[in-house]
Amino acid sequence: MRILAIRGENLASLEAPFDIDFTAEPLESAGIFAITGPTGAGKSTLLDAMGLALFDTMARLGPTSSGAKITGTGDELSANDVRAIMRHGAKSCFAEVDFEVRGTRWRARWSVDRARTGTLKQRERSLINLDTGEGGPDKLTIIKEKTEKLIGLTPDQFGRAVVLAQGEFEKFLNANDSERAELLETLTGTDIYSRVGRLAGQKANELKQEERGILEQIRALDGLNDVERAELEAEGAGAAAELLAAQQALETLQEAQRWEQVGTQLADAVLNADQAVTAAQEAQDQAAPRRAALAAAKRAAQLVPSWRAMQQATQQAQEASDRIGVAEARLAEQSLALESAVTADAAATAALAQIQAEVEAMRPEIAKARALDERITDLARRASEADERTRALAKDLQEAERSFTEADDAFSACEGELENRTRWIAENEAFRGLARESDAIRADLAEHRELTELLVRSGRELDEARSELAQIEERAKHTAEARSATQEALNASRKKLTDAEAAAPDEQHLEALREQYQQLSAIPAAIREMESAANQLSEASQALEDRRDRHRQTAQKLTEAQDQRTNLAERMPVLTAEAAGARSTADRVSLAGDAAAARLRATLVPGEPCPVCGSSEHEVDALTALLNAPVSEAVNHAEELAAKLTEAQRREAALGSEITALEGQAAQLATDVAQYGDRVARLGKARDEAWEQLANATLACGIEPDASDLHALVQVQAEDVAAQLAEGRRLQQAVQQARNDEQDALKALETARSAAEEAQKAMQATSTCITTLEGREAQNRAKLARIDEDLARKLNALPGVEAGWQQLDDAEAWLNRQIAEWNDALAAQNTSATALPRLRAAREAAQTALNVARTRQEGQKGECEAIAKDKQALEHERAPLLAGETVAAVELRLHDRIAAASNDRDSAQQTLGEVRAAEASAKAALTSSREEATRLKDIAEQQSSDFAAALERGQLTATEIEAAAATEADREEEEMALQALSDAVTGAQAALQSRKTDLVRHEASDRPALLGEELAEALQRARAERSAAEERKSEIDGRIASDDSLRSRTAALRARHADWRKEAEPWLKLGSLIGDANGNRFRRYAQGLTLDRLLVAANARLSDLKPRYALQRGGGGDMVIQVVDHDLAGQVRGLHNLSGGERFLVSLALALGLAEMSSGRGVRIESLFIDEGFGSLDPSSLGQALSVLENLHATGRRVGVISHVEDLKERIPVKIIVDPVAPGRSRLDVVTG
Repeated sequence: MRILAIRGENLASLEAPFDIDFTAEPLESAGIFAITGPTGAGKSTLLDAMGLALFDTMARLGPTSSGAKITGTGDELSANDVRAIMRHGAKSCFAEVDFEVRGTRWRARWSVDRARTGTLKQRERSLINLDTGEGGPDKLTIIKEKTEKLIGLTPDQFGRAVVLAQGEFEKFLNANDSERAELLETLTGTDIYSRVGRLAGQKANELKQEERGILEQIRALDGLNDVERAELEAEGAGAAAELLAAQQALETLQEAQRWEQVGTQLADAVLNADQAVTAAQEAQDQAAPRRAALAAAKRAAQLVPSWRAMQQATQQAQEASDRIGVAEARLAEQSLALESAVTADAAATAALAQIQAEVEAMRPEIAKARALDERITDLARRASEADERTRALAKDLQEAERSFTEADDAFSACEGELENRTRWIAENEAFRGLARESDAIRADLAEHRELTELLVRSGRELDEARSELAQIEERAKHTAEARSATQEALNASRKKLTDAEAAAPDEQHLEALREQYQQLSAIPAAIREMESAANQLSEASQALEDRRDRHRQTAQKLTEAQDQRTNLAERMPVLTAEAAGARSTADRVSLAGDAAAARLRATLVPGEPCPVCGSSEHEVDALTALLNAPVSEAVNHAEELAAKLTEAQRREAALGSEITALEGQAAQLATDVAQYGDRVARLGKARDEAWEQLANATLACGIEPDASDLHALVQVQAEDVAAQLAEGRRLQQAVQQARNDEQDALKALETARSAAEEAQKAMQATSTCITTLEGREAQNRAKLARIDEDLARKLNALPGVEAGWQQLDDAEAWLNRQIAEWNDALAAQNTSATALPRLRAAREAAQTALNVARTRQEGQKGECEAIAKDKQALEHERAPLLAGETVAAVELRLHDRIAAASNDRDSAQQTLGEVRAAEASAKAALTSSREEATRLKDIAEQQSSDFAAALERGQLTATEIEAAAATEADREEEEMALQALSDAVTGAQAALQSRKTDLVRHEASDRPALLGEELAEALQRARAERSAAEERKSEIDGRIASDDSLRSRTAALRARHADWRKEAEPWLKLGSLIGDANGNRFRRYAQGLTLDRLLVAANARLSDLKPRYALQRGGGGDMVIQVVDHDLAGQVRGLHNLSGGERFLVSLALALGLAEMSSGRGVRIESLFIDEGFGSLDPSSLGQALSVLENLHATGRRVGVISHVEDLKERIPVKIIVDPVAPGRSRLDVVTG
């Protein structure tokens, strides 16, 4: 990657646009060039421009607080906002870099604009391929990703590869091991190693804490021993048997209770059914009057149609009579309306004629008024136009007066300003020379301020250095004492470690004990599994026998039910035939007495013929008495046989359901017997396998499986092995603790040794620093005195500075104010002298225009008065005509009156025709109504006569017929209600018989031995006994479950601990190798490898810079560097023995090596920069350094040196000079020589 050009504008002090083209001479052929200029001129701004254009970053902006703000700029910017580089007050700024990557030229641009409101806009970036023209503006993140991918380096890596970090390596050479690792980590961007070491330490600590938690849980669990467990399980079996017996006894009593409850319910049902029969019969007896009333209503209902026809005919006759009266009244009304219409028509015709005569009489007066109105309107128009001209002339006069006033004021003000400025310039002539020398004076004031601040800082630094030297000397004394003490502690810890290792057992022995303990721990579980399998086998065998017994009982019940159904099926044909015969006999007997015949007999009328036989003699009572007795007997017999048949059918259906249920139960029990047989076989096999496992586990531990005290033998042996394991772990922990103590002692010794070396180096460095500061302070004081003398010569003679320029609060501000005031005065004098003749001519022209406007205003006033006089005379003549009304209003009013009169006449004529037609219609309607009324009256009289004859024949009254008509809809409901009463009696009797049969059958079933109060007391005792048995069983089950949980958890925890050891071992080893709290251990190791690579690259450059020396790793620590002196036969020296110039060359070699490492990922950086550091070199070393940098050009690289050193400037012919041209403004020039 090669930098081709750097451009920018309004970046900090670089206000003007600049363009540094490295492809043009003299930079094209220069292997090395210098960037020079005073402090603060803007040299480093070039590097900032390159960082902004490529990566939108500035290397000088380090991390700051998220809330830090830049105040006083007018913009709300955070302290790390790159837009702060924009020059204050500028509307825009930009940075642009042309560069070449793998033969392709690119242009990266960064810019910021200011909005109209003055606020800064967001940053804009673009990336363009100069060879193809592709690319352009895009989002910041996208441009950044493209640039990093194109160059192959991140912003940090690019900064390390382009800007040589020799200043950081100067700190690196003076640091201790940890500080060197941190600095190298920062320089190379390899902080991942410290993070990995810190995370490895955290992971190891977390795993150790987890192990402690598992072990504490194992120790905290304490369950029953095997003997106590066996006793508890036996007690649980007894409780289970007691609970089963109590449950069975309770179920037997509950079955007796259900038998008693069913009997009570059936007795109550018989009683309720008997009461229902009595109530139904009483309701039927009470309904006898209702039956008689229903029969009478049916006779009356036969004349209801005749009665309704009579009522309708009478109503129609009355309505026709009413319509005659209405027609007569309408005819009288129409006659009166006709007379009124004739009168209204005559009046409307007369009114129209009168209005037309009045209009003819007013026509001459209207014509005269119209002529006068036209003349008045014309004069009003002329008066309006004259008024408009008058107002325009008045406005022109006002404008002329204003213009004259303004011109006169401007002339007077300019004349006074010229006199004042001329007088002020004459009084302050001494400032003319100050304005000519202002730039030089400003530069002297700025340098004086910088030197004053520098002297204050250097004095403070000198005091701090002297105080620090005293503290360092004291610290060196303490570090020497601490080193001796830590050496003694190390010796003691090593002896302790030797003793602990001798006493501790080896790991193989401990592993054998752990395996034996795990085998012993597994035996109780095997015992429980074997016992559980035996118990399950016993329970399954018992359940199998129970299912077999129940299957035999169900088969016997099924055979009995099938026999009963067979007997019943043989009786069913006989019962069916008997019931059918009885039903047929009852039907024949009841045929004559059924409901239809009874209804026909009820309609027979004495003396009238029967509609069936034609006889007029009806012996209804005798016939009813003859039929009632046989019918009742036949019906009762048929019902009894039907009930028996129904009961037989119900029993047959019940037996069918019972047989189906028993067959299902038998099939299910057969399936259960087969399943339980299989289960018994499986459980027997499982019990044998459990016994085999128990035997294997006990024999492996030297214990007989059928020993009577098996639980105790296992527990004793397990406790013995556990004690041996605990002792072994304790001894191993003692060894580990001794090793940790030894490591801590080694670290303490290393820390003490490093602290002693650091103290010695710090003493030497601080002494050198004090000497340097004292010499620099003397030089700055002499330079400050020379500037004081020069400023006093130039300023103290000026007005207001007689007491000395140092007495001014702000000399630069005072200077700027005086020069600005002088320049403003000169500019104002020239402006006033130039403008005065022009303003005098403008005032004279304004006076002339004012006189003309006044003359025109007086002439227009006379014309307006004449027009107003003529208009007033015509208005006086017009006033009496038409009573002052307008012609249009009078004509409109007369036209409206004629139109209204015409409309009234036409309306009256139309109304007259309509009324005459209505009168004729009313006469015709009256004649028609009279004829219709006569016809309907005759019909009504005939209907009344016929109805009276029918009443007489039926011996009925009109009231009875009217009542029958009103209750016609209720008769059907009443008939249905009476039939329902009869049906209710029959249903109640059948239900009573069914309930009695159920009660007899229940009483004949198995009767319990205990009933009543004895049963209730027995149930209460059985429930109490079952509750007690359940509580005892639950309490024992809870204790067994708790012990099972404890045993299971202990076994699970030990298995978990073993699995944990396998998984955690790699992490624990990794933590012991590279892990610690802050990542220092792995960081020092990893950075030691990085340092090896760096020293190889640095030695290649140091052989050119200073062939006498080479760098190598020291043996006193991971990050120790020492120097090999080839002139002294390879003698090894410390870095602190090098001179200042030699240390600079070493740091420069390291920086060049780092640049090569940073670009070692296939990226070649061909443009390098180095900032300061050459001031400590002697001429020979300076020449060697420049020669090495120039030789980089042969490898295709170019180096830019940023420096203040005059000797360096003379040795480098090509320079980029950053020259201040004004306070806060600098200019860039590329020069040769």
